Amino acid sequence: VRKSGTNSRKTHYLLREDIRKLEKRERMASLLVKNRIETFDQLHAHQDECRELISVLCDERAKLRGKQTPEAEARLAVIREQLKTLRKEVRICDEIKEDSVLLEQKRQALRNSSTEKPQKRTRVQREK
Repeated sequence: VRKSGTNSRKTHYLLREDIRKLEKRERMASLLVKNRIETFDQLHAHQDECRELISVLCDERAKLRGKQTPEAEARLAVIREQLKTLRKEVRICDEIKEDSVLLEQKRQALRNSSTEKPQKRTRVQREK
């Protein structure tokens, strides 16, 4: 699997979407493992915590913006990187929620289709 920074033209067009999906799942799994998230409640709590930190950092950044000191500039750079990471984690949490809903719907559909008895097909239906 190629790293995301490589040229996608070298990757066969039939594989690009699969590679994107795999990388997305990898990001999701690493977030869950890194933060030891096992339930939706833990996922919601982590996402809420990230949003609170984003709010606090944005307030701090607003206070530092008018200052032109080297310390303020250094702190702004640190805040910028922290915000970037936190916003990415919030997006990944949203993706996990969306994907889990879709997977649950697919699982329900499979359950419903496996519990229904297959209908006997008549000769006319088979010829179509």
